[in-house]
Amino acid sequence: MITDLKGFDAFTEAQPVAATERVLDQLLELVNRLRSESGGVNRGGAGDAHFLTFSEVQVAMATAERLREAWKSFQRQEGYRLPINIALNKGTLHAFRSYLYGPDISVVASVESATSSLITGDGIFVTERVKHELAGTLWYDRLQPVELPRRPRRLDGIAIFQLV
Repeated sequence: MITDLKGFDAFTEAQPVAATERVLDQLLELVNRLRSESGGVNRGGAGDAHFLTFSEVQVAMATAERLREAWKSFQRQEGYRLPINIALNKGTLHAFRSYLYGPDISVVASVESATSSLITGDGIFVTERVKHELAGTLWYDRLQPVELPRRPRRLDGIAIFQLV
């Protein structure tokens, strides 16, 4: 799962450093708490971007939805408008020291990047592999196909869905 705040660049230019740090602290606290409660692993991140892994797709999806709701609550409370974009893929992770690599890592990063311009609210996007794993759950029927205006070559032949 990869998370990223959209519109954050404009926020950081218009707000004092203390407000920016407060937002980043809140996001980090939420990500770490929910990841820990769900048994996920933080594989890295920088600023507002986080890369998490989970042993089961259903746990990743539940954590993504909990993070989205917690972030919405924080935004309402503070009066901010900083949508969060979450991308999920299922696959193999290769790691060498702090370097993560492999085609499945590139796919989820490409999904996050390609969907960032689509969201008007807080978005959760999944690949077809994730949707397949969610068959028989309440999430399955809530996943709607997404057309990407600029589809990266890495995503050729991979269907993308948004949780609605």
